[in-house]
Amino acid sequence: MQEFLDFLWELFRAVAMASVPVCAAFAMRLFHTKSQQASAQTDNLLLKSILDEVDKAVTTGVTYSSQTFVDALKNSGNFGEEAQKEAFQIALDKTLSMLSQTAKELLANVYGDVTDYLTGLIEAEVKNQKIAPSTTAPAEDTAEDAAVLAATTAAATAATVAKATVDQLATK
Repeated sequence: MQEFLDFLWELFRAVAMASVPVCAAFAMRLFHTKSQQASAQTDNLLLKSILDEVDKAVTTGVTYSSQTFVDALKNSGNFGEEAQKEAFQIALDKTLSMLSQTAKELLANVYGDVTDYLTGLIEAEVKNQKIAPSTTAPAEDTAEDAAVLAATTAAATAATVAKATVDQLATK
């Protein structure tokens, strides 16, 4: 009986010695995978935060321009092409002033010229505000608002990418 117990003990030690490196390798792989997932989630949260920041800055910039400049000129009948350009510049300046340096750098890395990218978003926001003028801030975003925002963002992005591509091709 003692021989059998000794045999079982030696077998257990051999199996344990062989399984420790396997378990360690598995634990390291699991740790690496979880680290990558956490990193990806952090990147997604950062990107979402930046896109939310851009959306709020554009909306605020356009609303600011409308309330401080456009409405007064429209009421007096003096809102011509030059005034439209000035209103756009006010909206762009306000939007840029509200964006963090991180947001500006990310947009520059992804889209190239930040001003071109914001131009499309501002124009889309002006159109949205013309279609559904609001005297107060929306209480809550709806699925339709999200779809409109996604479509206008996609259109602005596509226009920016197309312009950048054409500009690159023209320089070659």
